[in-house]
Amino acid sequence: MHFDQSTPSVTSTSVFEEALAIFMLDMKARRLSPHTLDFYRDRLGRAFAWFQAHEVTHVGQLTA
Repeated sequence: MHFDQSTPSVTSTSVFEEALAIFMLDMKARRLSPHTLDFYRDRLGRAFAWFQAHEVTHVGQLTA
């Protein structure tokens, strides 16, 4: 899959928010405990906030 970095059609915030919402819906469907759901929401929310602050718009920008 190729991402056109010059003209993104959506903001990174909306992409990450949508990804988190989809992930959380899947985890709820798997009947994970409320504590586990809170943990994922907290940790992923922090990561996505960091991505936004550092203008990360796709996974390919992340390095080890």
